[in-house]
Amino acid sequence: MKNSLKIFFIKGIPIQLHWTFLVFIAWVILMLVIAREPLNIAFVSIGELLAVFLCVLLHELGHALAAQFYQVPIREIQLLPIGGLTFFEKQPALPRQEIIISMAGPLVNVIIALLMIPLLPTGTVFWKLTEIAGNVHPANFFHFLYNINVILALLNLLPILPLDGGKILKGILALILKPSTAFRAILSISRVMSLVLTIVGLITGNLLLIIYGCFLLLMSTVEKNNYLLASLLRDETISDVISQDFKTIHAAATRQEILDTLCSDNDRYYVLTDNGEMIGVLDKETILRALMNREEKMVLKKLIIPDLSFLSADSKLTDVWSRLPARADLIMPVMTANKKMIGVTSRDHIISFLLNHAMTNQTKQAL
Repeated sequence: MKNSLKIFFIKGIPIQLHWTFLVFIAWVILMLVIAREPLNIAFVSIGELLAVFLCVLLHELGHALAAQFYQVPIREIQLLPIGGLTFFEKQPALPRQEIIISMAGPLVNVIIALLMIPLLPTGTVFWKLTEIAGNVHPANFFHFLYNINVILALLNLLPILPLDGGKILKGILALILKPSTAFRAILSISRVMSLVLTIVGLITGNLLLIIYGCFLLLMSTVEKNNYLLASLLRDETISDVISQDFKTIHAAATRQEILDTLCSDNDRYYVLTDNGEMIGVLDKETILRALMNREEKMVLKKLIIPDLSFLSADSKLTDVWSRLPARADLIMPVMTANKKMIGVTSRDHIISFLLNHAMTNQTKQAL
């Protein structure tokens, strides 16, 4: 089961809706039904929810368009109940680029908030944060949009990874310090700030603040692991982790030939070929289910694992790691520039390579 639903594309960027967002919408509707809210109030509440959804999407598009300006490819934008995530194929090459890309999202919210000011009710005290925090849900829709965008901008500018403020501060520190030193500094700041948010939530009894603080604390650990992994992969390419240990099945193979191949080894995945060219990757379980159906003619091309592209041999591991399937043992074909398949790789292959590399270095140091 996929974690998200692709709803549309914007400038070639897939916009994904995480399943938890659908659960959240269903929960909001259920609460409105239980509370027996009038139909007009229910429509207003759902309209406000969709408006927040749109503001979050525009925030993420700000990041994405800034990244495209610097030719940083975008894999997808994912929308969740707690906000949005923009997934990059690779990280910005320079600290200055990371700063500008990170600033672009909150800047979109600031622009939206400024556009709302002429539409606010007369006498609205829009410059006081205490008024905004104490009256997030005013009767006027434009006032609501103003408050939401101010809050989105301020929350995202907190100096906590992986929030925009944390990335901006990391980029600024990287301009004056070594990248590793800058990352350690912002990681420490992130953990302290996350703990502060959690403690404030506990003292004030604010459940959302507690959840948000704990979530950011968890994410800081994820950021640390990602940084360590990127450091290990930085100088390696796909050609360093190619494996020749894989089996192929021809697209025109008979049932008996397919069965003989499956029974001859314990491989879970096979590369489907046709006239020497790679067609895709097959899962053993899927092939066995198709064999059990006893169809008169089995078309192997219909059984290939969807959305599984090939990898270029000269690609850097840091650029492709995020594109690798979540299943650690799922192989991906590796191709040369002229589309010739030269092997396969997977997360398991890469991790084994890193472990062997670390053990080799440790042995050399011991000697």
